[in-house]
Amino acid sequence: MSQNTNVGFSVLFRYGIGFCGLWMLWQALLFFLVNFFVPPAGEGMPILISQGSLLLFFNAMALIVLFTRFLDLVTDPIIGNLSDRHVGSRGRRIPFLKIGSLSAFLFILIFIPLTEAESTINSIWLALILSAFYIVFTCYFIPYYALINDIGTTNADRVNFSTSAGLFGSIGLVIAAQMPLLWKYFEGAGYSVLHAKQYSFACFGVVAFLFMLVPIFTLRESREVPADSDSLSLKETLKYLSKNKYFGGYFLIMLLYYLANAIFGAGMPYLYTVLLELDAVYIAKSLPLIVLVSLVVFPVTNFFAKRIGKRFLLSIAMFFLAVGFFAGSYIGYFPASKVTQGYLIAAFFGLPIGMVTVLIVAICSDIAEHSRLCKKLAIEGAIFAGKNIALKLGAVIGITFFASFTLLGKDIGNDFGLRSMNFLCGALCFLGAFLVFKVYDEVGMFKEIEEAKSSSSDL
Repeated sequence: MSQNTNVGFSVLFRYGIGFCGLWMLWQALLFFLVNFFVPPAGEGMPILISQGSLLLFFNAMALIVLFTRFLDLVTDPIIGNLSDRHVGSRGRRIPFLKIGSLSAFLFILIFIPLTEAESTINSIWLALILSAFYIVFTCYFIPYYALINDIGTTNADRVNFSTSAGLFGSIGLVIAAQMPLLWKYFEGAGYSVLHAKQYSFACFGVVAFLFMLVPIFTLRESREVPADSDSLSLKETLKYLSKNKYFGGYFLIMLLYYLANAIFGAGMPYLYTVLLELDAVYIAKSLPLIVLVSLVVFPVTNFFAKRIGKRFLLSIAMFFLAVGFFAGSYIGYFPASKVTQGYLIAAFFGLPIGMVTVLIVAICSDIAEHSRLCKKLAIEGAIFAGKNIALKLGAVIGITFFASFTLLGKDIGNDFGLRSMNFLCGALCFLGAFLVFKVYDEVGMFKEIEEAKSSSSDL
């Protein structure tokens, strides 16, 4: 695997800062969407949408997430394909990033219901705004990732871009986790819990928007689409991806990971406020440990990914995630103070999350490079759209399951639903750790890439 790089620190920084803003929005929704509309008892939040079961074991929040996420899934391959086929003076990706940056303002509207009391109107409004947010957000998400292959040319470049995205993504995660500190400040200034949270989300959305503008105005797509590259229709692209053995194995692993990640993200506020019975500010105090651990994990993962490959490292990371989730199902019962347990669980998860964050993007860009060189298909947007489908399908299933499992217990003294979800996450990650070696042939793929490069250089 090539260890040469053609991309400098400045480019990696400008690329990464955009992901910080992108991931701030994504993580904030995972952390606080369900918590905002399905608040724990005694928090002081008004009830804005129906809390009971409406269809089988689905409550209103679960049905809204299910509807908006499946709509979002439909648009992913469409946007990826449009990006791949776009021709313009700013390249294939930047024009889509401009549209996608507006998702930051739609994010703010998500948390502004039409009425401050329980109402069907609020449910309809939430469904409409969430749908618009996810579609516009995808216009940034997929082309942003596809820039890796449009700027970088070597395996080392792709790993470095993935590391940059991972590092800034962790920073975005920690910024998102500071939200309780901000709304506590507004509460202290005399605002209600609802209005304090709304002002916090508004400030947050503006900052994310500014970060997302950086790649738009500072990066240029330097790699031309190969002259002999085929242009595929949406139907042809989907058919190709469904038969690509490397992408198929990758998709399965990512689906398991994102499913567990979505459940854990939605459950994070409850982990601290219910299972550990701590104030919400401990979320903000604990999660920065993820970044501190990641600062060590990212360069180590970067180093070994270039030398021993990514498959083995991904399996190790999934195993550690499984251990963390299993421990999370018993958190609060360990022989340590609950504050200490909160800090330890955050620090532990920094290791596998840091590894996975780097590896999943790098592997996807490897698959895109394989299609570009071996199949003459410059369809990076479509391949990253496939990754996004795994992410969003995992998110829709995960958040829907979580919202529904809250019916089994989400309050202090009645937390069976929360602990069950942690155990499920552990089982999914353990399965993923086992399947990595069964379904993803990294060695065979890189052999084909090197053969394609050799054939091209001989011409």
